[in-house]
Amino acid sequence: MAIVGYLIVSTTADLLISPFTDKQTGYVFAVSCFALLATFLFLACFGMTKERVGEDEDEAPAPTLREMLRAVTGNTPLLNLSLFTVFFYIAYTVWMAIAIYFIKYIIGSEGYTATFFLIQSAAYIVGTVISEKVIALMGKKRMTLIALGIGILGVMMQYFVAGNNLWLIMTGVCLYSITLGMGFVAMWSMIADTVEYAEWHHGVRSEGAIYGFFNFITKIAMAIGGGCAGWMLDYYHYDAGNITASAINGINILMTLFPGAMFALSAIFVACYSLDEKTYRDIVHKISLRKQNAL
Repeated sequence: MAIVGYLIVSTTADLLISPFTDKQTGYVFAVSCFALLATFLFLACFGMTKERVGEDEDEAPAPTLREMLRAVTGNTPLLNLSLFTVFFYIAYTVWMAIAIYFIKYIIGSEGYTATFFLIQSAAYIVGTVISEKVIALMGKKRMTLIALGIGILGVMMQYFVAGNNLWLIMTGVCLYSITLGMGFVAMWSMIADTVEYAEWHHGVRSEGAIYGFFNFITKIAMAIGGGCAGWMLDYYHYDAGNITASAINGINILMTLFPGAMFALSAIFVACYSLDEKTYRDIVHKISLRKQNAL
């Protein structure tokens, strides 16, 4: 459903803005429409949700603060996954922030915005949908490394080969977007495995602390990515009233080589992630045996 929402926003925003001669007013109108729709859907979700979780008489006592900190700081797979997430989210956030500039100044057609994001969203959905089958075939870690390789190939081709060829540009965009879809699926499935790793090594199940830490990391990474987009545009002397060759080159780099570099850094930490499927199954089995012996 999140993908559907992204698709709706990315393909209809330009339609809501274009009737206004003053673009600033158009943006305010479009954002207001989306905000009202989001508020309505949020309230509807809240009103229609019913809790079905009952009390568990055998529930373990809540972990202490020290135990939760140890489950996070002593969790090497979680730390490697978090660093992968930081660079992956920076690549994603910068790319999304720069895309509208890329369409306007590199592709040279603001009217292509809806089509651009429609194609990009379709590729993202493909990456998301095929992830389950690919994970079953080769595992999360290997799939993620291959996906990152595909993304790097796509952005490198887009920068060095595509030139002004729209078909090649969109091929690069699609390869990048497939990587996004596969990367996000792998990321959020891998975080669950780190809960059992912490339970085995520290004797306490602290999924709340682990998920809370990981969510915090994603927010920090998106904030850094948003800042990087603005800082890099300034570095390349972007000025809407006076577009220079330096600014054009900077926009192109931020859409291609920059996310490619972030994907490469991400791959380093994925390679260091030690929880493959066999290791994870062994840990779950050991936890089960330990619980049986404790009875």
